Amino acid sequence: MLNIEVRGIGFPNKGAELMLAAICHKLKRSGIKARIVLPPSTAPYEQRALYQAHQLAEFKKFGLNVGAIFRVVPTAIRRHLGIVLKSEIDVILDASGFAYGDQWGAVKVRQRFNAYMRGFKNGKSSRRLILMPQALGPFSDEAIKREMAKILQAADLVFARDPESLEHVEGIKNCSGNVFQAPDFTNLIQPVYSQTIDMKDKRVCFIPNAKMMEMKQDEGHYLSFMAQLLRQAHEADLKPFVLVHEGRKDSQLAEDIITEAGCDVPVIKPDTATDVKALIGMSKLVVSSRFHGLVSALSQNVPVMATGWSHKYRQLLSDYGIEDLLFDEKKDLGVAKEKMLLLGDGGEEYRRIKTLIAEYAGHEKQKSEAMWQRIFSVMENK
Repeated sequence: MLNIEVRGIGFPNKGAELMLAAICHKLKRSGIKARIVLPPSTAPYEQRALYQAHQLAEFKKFGLNVGAIFRVVPTAIRRHLGIVLKSEIDVILDASGFAYGDQWGAVKVRQRFNAYMRGFKNGKSSRRLILMPQALGPFSDEAIKREMAKILQAADLVFARDPESLEHVEGIKNCSGNVFQAPDFTNLIQPVYSQTIDMKDKRVCFIPNAKMMEMKQDEGHYLSFMAQLLRQAHEADLKPFVLVHEGRKDSQLAEDIITEAGCDVPVIKPDTATDVKALIGMSKLVVSSRFHGLVSALSQNVPVMATGWSHKYRQLLSDYGIEDLLFDEKKDLGVAKEKMLLLGDGGEEYRRIKTLIAEYAGHEKQKSEAMWQRIFSVMENK
């Protein structure tokens, strides 16, 4: 039985939760006997329990790991309580999504390395450290390059999610031959909505992202952009609704956008990441600033219109041959309005885009399957 620790995810981010769901789903289908282990900081117990996750004995208080006390607790008791020691971890899967690059700085890279990578393999060559597909870089200064090089040297596998990320990583001196490109792996999970819902008045799904204002010098452009598109969708009877993909900040932004738009539209806040993806799959068009909102749509052949705050958005749309559906909220409002009306009527252009996405989606899923096969091979050859 392998103890597989998943790092880099955190609730209430539904994209991060979806990555956890995808990992659990694939491991279960693979036949590999494994326990998923999560640090307590990942989420409250009730949410971790939904994924039958065991508890890592890591409880930080005043800079000390008070969870170390479980070392003296007999194994049988710890198993009964679902508690796993750090020394019992066989594999670490880092599913950060986007946490290594200039936008986060050298200090954060160093902190992550020290927290769970440094010394992980000491005396145990059978242990495996794998960075799941994620956006990486850029790494502009020498300090962050040095810190990232430590992670690359410690890892057995590193998966860059796009060509630009791969180029950033390969630009680091002494980058080993363990770096590969693979798409976001949540594209393989195909959930069914857990509740009964009437989608007759819910066709165009708007997914806002508070980070659009945090990560860019926004000055209100983004809120106005989304509000005007929402108003137009409502006036054109495209049956828009707003889907909250993350927590409190996105929820407040959703309300602000609706207020600015001056129209009454449904707001849906699903409890689980799989319900979020299922709901997206039932939509006709998705207007999203959340990366995993876009992945969830594209992997289910749903046309999208996107805005974004990093290279990962541009690269994702490129993977599906629809780079022209990424819009700059400061200067592309007129073009975006025209495109939404064109796609919203379900006519020839809509069908063309949907067919194109379906073709690329099949290829992307094949790449994800190949990525998992490489991971399983590394896990088994310990």
